[in-house]
Amino acid sequence: MKPVLLLSLFGLLSSFGPRKVYPVKVNASYETTPIPLGEDTSDDTAIWLHPTEPEKSIVFGVSKNKEKDGGRGGLGLYDLKGKQIKFYESVDGKKIGPLNNIDIRYNFSLGTQKLDILAASNRNKLKGLYTGTSLFKINQNTPGVELLGHFPIVSSKGENLEPYGLCMGKEGNNYYVFSLLENGELYKHQLKVKENNRVVLESVGVLDVKSFINKKQDSISIDLVMKDVLLEYQNNEFEMSELNEEIHDALAERHQMEGCVGDDFHKELYFGIEKVGVFKVGYDLENPVAVAEIVKSQYDKTKFMKEQPRLTDDIEGISLYHGPNGSGYIVVSVQGISEYAIFNRGQINSYLGSFKVGYVAKDSVTQTDGFDILSTPLGNDYPRGLMAIHDHHNTDEQGSILNGNYKFLSFSKVLKSLGLVDFKVPYNPRK
Repeated sequence: MKPVLLLSLFGLLSSFGPRKVYPVKVNASYETTPIPLGEDTSDDTAIWLHPTEPEKSIVFGVSKNKEKDGGRGGLGLYDLKGKQIKFYESVDGKKIGPLNNIDIRYNFSLGTQKLDILAASNRNKLKGLYTGTSLFKINQNTPGVELLGHFPIVSSKGENLEPYGLCMGKEGNNYYVFSLLENGELYKHQLKVKENNRVVLESVGVLDVKSFINKKQDSISIDLVMKDVLLEYQNNEFEMSELNEEIHDALAERHQMEGCVGDDFHKELYFGIEKVGVFKVGYDLENPVAVAEIVKSQYDKTKFMKEQPRLTDDIEGISLYHGPNGSGYIVVSVQGISEYAIFNRGQINSYLGSFKVGYVAKDSVTQTDGFDILSTPLGNDYPRGLMAIHDHHNTDEQGSILNGNYKFLSFSKVLKSLGLVDFKVPYNPRK
């Protein structure tokens, strides 16, 4: 039996035994300094591993400060106890704009240099055009970033497209950025080096949801979209005269995608269609398959069946916890019910359980968009790695809403609470 399959089965067997009642609850250890640009402005995170001293690693968090709040946006850097190190509204004198999703890959060759690259989906709009993808170099000595460039996402018809979800992948010496759009299209771009050591992004593939989603899956998304629209109408968010237009617009975006993660060992991309479920596809974008489908609407108060994955709309962030030889876990944030579902990584993506994250009494983690997991030991606070999570409603001890922020969770708590295999094999994404 192949080692990857053996370890996947080992993880599957770890879910048997006394049946837990899901979701279990685990508590975060720290929270970050609030984002300086508004209440509903934080979103995704990316954890950067320091090359020699893991305890000096950094968590990046974005601000997607919306147009109605000034549209400024930016990028925050935090130490492992949540203290803000820097916050960038501009880099090299240029405004960053509202960022949405971010990801990191290491050791990209640029001339004689080896760069740590941070990619971000950037929804800034200038002269009617979206920025697209922003690439940054992460400085290793002095914490900070340098802008490598902005790269628009362009359709085959030459249309400038609005960015949304984003993650990275690496295959040999090839580095990719995967961009997931609200219209159900997934774009693959490759980082390349041109003359004068200029980094560029070149389009090398596109996958359209409509090419693989089946009628049953599509009917799930239609049903959920209609429930959302009708609820908004009942809440007086629009007039009866606007109903047809609202339904039309919602159905046009029923295949919206955002969360994704690249599995460089298996050369697979896991991604979420927010109102359908979790899917995976090879880095070649061939033969996508469903990992787990949404079971019911977030507004359905009936109980899940014992063996059902606790998945509702909206499927948001996705990340990996790495075990040896391609084993480990896939973690999915289920925004609609403020939970995280966990699955086996590898060939068999079995459901292993769900958890919620608390912090203090009036500030539990809710409605998570993006998060990241670094499976590397980072000192006494994070002996089995760190999970850095977007918290939609950041509140103080009195329950007053503060600017958005992130919560930091020791992943050993998740492993213990769910009874999952603790591989105890240090993972280093730099290797």
